[in-house]
Amino acid sequence: MSELAVLERDTILRFVGEIAPDVKASSKDDIQDTIGLSSIQVLELIEMIEDEFDILFPLNDLADIRTVDELAAAVKKLRDV
Repeated sequence: MSELAVLERDTILRFVGEIAPDVKASSKDDIQDTIGLSSIQVLELIEMIEDEFDILFPLNDLADIRTVDELAAAVKKLRDV
């Protein structure tokens, strides 16, 4: 993972901690299955990420993202455009 993706990953993990403070998430964890975020919490997470990094996620891209690392890579890709 590049240095920039590390920034995105760490920010995402911080946001996950704000949404679900009782969960100790790692970058390899599945956002819904392992971390246990509900659909509403995932949308909240996406909104926080979009606001933080000034990006917009195409909704069809979100269906393929499962882990924090995959989400961080998608954020980096959108920031690099």
